[in-house]
Amino acid sequence: MNDQLTNILFVGNEPTTVQNLKGGLGDIGGDFIQVASAEEALASLRNDTFQLLICTHRLAGMPATDFLERVRQESPATVRLFLSGFSKKEEVAGVVGSGAAQHVLLMPWDEGELLAIVLKSLKQSRAQRQKDSDLQAIINNIPSLPTLPTVYKELHACLANRENYSLTKVTEIVQQDPASTSALLRWANSALFGQMGKIENLKRAIILLGVDVVEGVVLSESMKDALAVNPIEQFEIEGFYKHTVASAVLARQLVQRLDDRGPEAADQAFIVGLLHDMGKLVWAKYFPDKFAEALRIAREDERPLHEVEADILGATHQEIGAYLAAWWSLPQFIVQSVRWHHQPKQSTADKVLAHAIHVADTLVQQFEIGCSGNTCVPEVERDSRVRFELMTPTMMDALQEPLESSLPFT
Repeated sequence: MNDQLTNILFVGNEPTTVQNLKGGLGDIGGDFIQVASAEEALASLRNDTFQLLICTHRLAGMPATDFLERVRQESPATVRLFLSGFSKKEEVAGVVGSGAAQHVLLMPWDEGELLAIVLKSLKQSRAQRQKDSDLQAIINNIPSLPTLPTVYKELHACLANRENYSLTKVTEIVQQDPASTSALLRWANSALFGQMGKIENLKRAIILLGVDVVEGVVLSESMKDALAVNPIEQFEIEGFYKHTVASAVLARQLVQRLDDRGPEAADQAFIVGLLHDMGKLVWAKYFPDKFAEALRIAREDERPLHEVEADILGATHQEIGAYLAAWWSLPQFIVQSVRWHHQPKQSTADKVLAHAIHVADTLVQQFEIGCSGNTCVPEVERDSRVRFELMTPTMMDALQEPLESSLPFT
């Protein structure tokens, strides 16, 4: 079976759903196989490679939850979607919480939503397999990738047309979330935006910051909620957020130094700075013991954390963060900059942003602002130094004072 094609194994008896899926997939190509029983499905998985398995609650041979767990163990790189007939939320939570399925749709499921999930899963599965099948197995063992909170989704929809949006509506959406409101007021009153202590209400803050920065800040706050983690030794959350905030400020300042890039690129650099290390939060939330081990080994062996992550966890925080950004359908400049902030030359999107966050992330660690979890301080790549005219240590050190004076914390 050609692994690059659309390979779906449908387990159960839902003829209407199968017909709609086949019609929706259209000319994508590949194999769509339907079986009725768990044993038939397990045999198919042993003989062929499938990108996606769709399992219904009406399953001959064994309970669907037991079957999904078998698939997770025997074919971890296969994405698992459960069409559930469970009526109780706690039963569904058990399936998702155990990692038995990445996606669960309840009866009566929406055929359009199902098709959208299938297409997204196939696209991401194909991209991951091209890079590393082990990464896909890791991702598929995350109990359930979080969805973005409602406030961000509403804001993103409101701002879909940048030329025609309602400032009043934006304000109404943001003020639903106290954390986002507080963050926006803090940024609006920081030295970075030149209005220290002068911005007293949310609407004025939104006008001052601009909608791109507003969306980025709300996205960052949403990420904190979705990926809330318990304390881990050597990974102090407050210090981690200081690191990301300082990286955002410095990345913005670096892009502002370039004559050929405008305010939009500077705002994008700021957003990437806030999000560049979000893969570490995924590790800390879902694999805390292994992440703690990676942190310990990186510290004791004086090695870069992302190298140890690859050894201990099987993937790096850049890879996981980029996958999460793609799962959330974030713009490619975010996906690529998150993925390549340690190797900016490999970015296939806006290389300026990737170089900016590489420099910012590295220098913030050298300046000892916050704590990224990485105790082996890296060096700035030469190409990045050339791009921002930072050819000597003195030139880089000169960035520290204006950076620190612009931060919204002491």
